[in-house]
Amino acid sequence: MDNGFAKGQEPLILEFSRIMDRPLLFRSLAVLDVDGQAVKGNMTVVENETRWEFIPSSQWQSGPYRLSISTDLEDIAGNNVRAAFDVAVDETMMNEKSVEQVFLQFNPKH
Repeated sequence: MDNGFAKGQEPLILEFSRIMDRPLLFRSLAVLDVDGQAVKGNMTVVENETRWEFIPSSQWQSGPYRLSISTDLEDIAGNNVRAAFDVAVDETMMNEKSVEQVFLQFNPKH
């Protein structure tokens, strides 16, 4: 994932095509450093819950970062990574509520 931000404290920005569940955006997204530790910073949700921004507390460092996304993240209609429109494929899936993570790697530009 290359979002084109320069080294410094430029924000990491995610734009969604649908209105997302605001509280879940704050709980379901995290930026991790190369060691898997959460990067401290400020998250904001703007533009009618269709844009998430993260500004690190200190400058981005060289090397890879990962965006951790919980599969419980939903839009306001309840669609998520695991089951669009909450349609369960089988009985097992209907009863399964395990939280999983999806990771996207990115590198700040120098």
